[in-house]
Amino acid sequence: MTRLLPAALAALALALPTAARAQGCIGAPLAEGSRAFQLQGSSSVYSSAPEVDGMGFGASFRHNLRGIVAYSAEYARASVGDNDLPLQSGGVLLALRAPITRYGVSLCARGGAMASRLSDDPSASELDNLTFPVGLVLELPVELRAGSALVPYVAPQYLFSRTRGEVLGLDYDRSGDAPGLEAGLGLRVRRAALTLGGSFNDLPDDLVTAAVPGQSFFLRVGVVF
Repeated sequence: MTRLLPAALAALALALPTAARAQGCIGAPLAEGSRAFQLQGSSSVYSSAPEVDGMGFGASFRHNLRGIVAYSAEYARASVGDNDLPLQSGGVLLALRAPITRYGVSLCARGGAMASRLSDDPSASELDNLTFPVGLVLELPVELRAGSALVPYVAPQYLFSRTRGEVLGLDYDRSGDAPGLEAGLGLRVRRAALTLGGSFNDLPDDLVTAAVPGQSFFLRVGVVF
C-alpha cells in the first residue's frame, strides 16, 4: 500500500487538466514547479471597539510543487495602534489540490499555522498568539498568453486561535474560534508576480486586539523563478 501511494498521487496530478494545475492555491499566481519571492505591505484593523489599526511589511516564499501540493512561508513586522507597538508574525500554509475542475474553477484544501508576538515594553506587556486556519480555496486561473496568467481566488476558512501572555503584569489567556474569508487577485507576467487581496475574520476582539487582525488588506510584489 505504501508503495502504491506515490504512484497514485503522481497519476492524480497527471490526470488534472493543465489549466487546473497551473496555480498553487497559496495566494500567488505560480505555474507548476515555480517558486516566488515576494515583498508585502499591509494595512490592518486589529479591533473595532475602539478601533486599533496598524501598518506592516514583510516577505514570503511560495512554491507550487509539480503535482498537487503547494506551500508558503512568510514573515512580517507591523506597528500597531497610536503607540506603534511592535508586532512580529510568521506562518506557513500547505495546500492540496482536489481532482475537481468545473467551468475552469479548481479546488484546494488548505491549512496552516501562524504565530505572532505583540510587545509593549513601557507597560511590561507581551502577548503571544497562535492561530490555525483551515479551509478551502476556489480559484479561476486564466492564461493570458505565454508566461502570463490572471488568478482570482476566494478562500473561506475557519480559524482556531489562542493568545497568552501578560498585560500590565497580569496573566492573559484567551482562546476562540470563528469563520473567516480571504480573497484576492493574482497576476503573473513572465518573471513578475503581483497579488492584491484582503481578509477578515469574526474572532472576538479580545483575541483580535492581541495579535490577529480582524481585517487586513495586502499587496505582494515579487519575482518568479
